[in-house]
Amino acid sequence: MALIKCENCGQMVSDRAQRCPHCGAPQQQNSPTTPEPLPQKSNTGLYVALAVVLALALAGAAAYLLKDKIAGLFSDKTDTAVAMNDSTAIEESGEPQEKIDESKAVVELTPEFIAAVQKNSWLSPFSEGLAVVNRNGKCGFINTSGQEVVPCQYSNACAFHEGLAAICKGNMWGFIDTGGEEVIPANIKAEAVGDFSEGLAVIYKDSKNFSVIDKTGKTVFSGKYNTDWFWNTFDIEGGSVVPTPQYINGKVYIPTADGKFTAYDHQGNKVGSVHANKMSVIEQSSPEKTHTIFVDNNGLGLKDANGKVVIPAEYDYISGCHNAFGPKTAVPVNGVVLVGLTEYSGEAYSGYAGAIETDNMKTHYGYADLKGHDTFSSALKKRCKDSYQRAVKSVEAEEESDAVPGMSSVSINGRHVRLRTSPEINNSNILCHSDGTPVYLDDGTVLPYEGSSGDFYQVNYQGNIIYIAKQYSTLQP
Repeated sequence: MALIKCENCGQMVSDRAQRCPHCGAPQQQNSPTTPEPLPQKSNTGLYVALAVVLALALAGAAAYLLKDKIAGLFSDKTDTAVAMNDSTAIEESGEPQEKIDESKAVVELTPEFIAAVQKNSWLSPFSEGLAVVNRNGKCGFINTSGQEVVPCQYSNACAFHEGLAAICKGNMWGFIDTGGEEVIPANIKAEAVGDFSEGLAVIYKDSKNFSVIDKTGKTVFSGKYNTDWFWNTFDIEGGSVVPTPQYINGKVYIPTADGKFTAYDHQGNKVGSVHANKMSVIEQSSPEKTHTIFVDNNGLGLKDANGKVVIPAEYDYISGCHNAFGPKTAVPVNGVVLVGLTEYSGEAYSGYAGAIETDNMKTHYGYADLKGHDTFSSALKKRCKDSYQRAVKSVEAEEESDAVPGMSSVSINGRHVRLRTSPEINNSNILCHSDGTPVYLDDGTVLPYEGSSGDFYQVNYQGNIIYIAKQYSTLQP
């Protein structure tokens, strides 16, 4: 038995009493107190505790090892851009992504790409996934997304070939890699620098001497060259340097005198010579020319190997194989070709081969893909087209004012060839040397008659035969 306190009167009573003997208040009955058995010892709690500690330790170690990558996910845009240039990149998902192979990427003419290229005053064709651009008078390189990957800092630059590109600082040339690192110092003084092919590049040191260097910049061999006889084959591509020969199937062909090319092997040994008219066959054995440039009344366009038009004829310029030895061909690189539109202003006149020219002509450069799309705005296209039409009308009006009304004539040994004149036709169109050079004669000039040949009358002018087109003349006794 034990004593407890009555909750009603506070007196002490027996814990077995049903009522308080002092106040009669009922008491709560308690069962006899029986000690509860002690809990049996178990290993479960210990295991749980150890598991928790181990999990925390592993989580801490993982967080330490991944701290750089986790931090990269929350870095600013600049840090992310730098990370994307590494061999692998971490996207928002945290998964590593392989770096894009720019040489195999296809240019997408997105609004972002178009806006990026339109910032530049001059562009080059893509080569190995990069293209030369010129902005504010300095050259750099963009990738297939239009991003500037080598800053515009050079006075001139050439396309990448075999991983290297020629760059010019002032008047000194060198070579950089695709990362912009100068691997051959810019200390080469030259008139023109060639692209690397088969591990070698031709350097035109001056107007008569050339050398061939390897990828370390070491001179392998040197020699003489002569381009006076075929100056027109060196067509400057949109402001770039004069093209120089490249190795084709183990040989490089250097122009020499008498309309020939001397062939050299990799060691500089002369291994033959080729006449200029055979060069087209050799050039066609170089990288495959898959497309052909064609022309119609609207401009230049491009056809594929099957003759299908893939780029409509609406451009004034398409980059391709511009030489005197074969057809004009082009190879789309990264899915695009370089194209140009010309804007005419100033005084207009009839230039070489009757082409319309003006005192001020500006070529706008862009890219066209094989779906017929390009990077030019419709407003620019209209502006260039309208400027050309104005120039044509100006030239026509000028020729009309210069033309002699009615008939003009040239006397030939008592027989007269009358030259019909019109706003589109004057003596320069119908009197010419055998090479097409126009001849200007005064009305009534007496010339010996030498007969006719095909569509032309032949006359003797200062000891040379000149031709008068029958289409625009009438032979009278």
